[in-house]
Amino acid sequence: MPNPHAATAKAFNALAHPRRITLFHLIRAETPNRPNFGMLLRATKFTPAVLAHHLRVMEKGGLIRRFQVGSFTEFVTLERSYDIQLAPITQILTEPLLKAA
Repeated sequence: MPNPHAATAKAFNALAHPRRITLFHLIRAETPNRPNFGMLLRATKFTPAVLAHHLRVMEKGGLIRRFQVGSFTEFVTLERSYDIQLAPITQILTEPLLKAA
């Protein structure tokens, strides 16, 4: 019998690194165009290999999808996946981090 929490666990794993949380926010941001690999590279200052790794983890976790548009690779968040899999942590992603006491 499949584990009913497997999708949520994959989503948590896909956000289990500060760099992936940063990428998630950048990809989800309201912009006129979908963010592409070059834009994410400039915005984060990650190396191409590091950026590619984190994007692959997020894609396997069901958080994002890539589109090839000509010579550009663009990314979008999967809204349905976000709403279903990440509902338990929506508050964590949308509120500022609590300051340590």
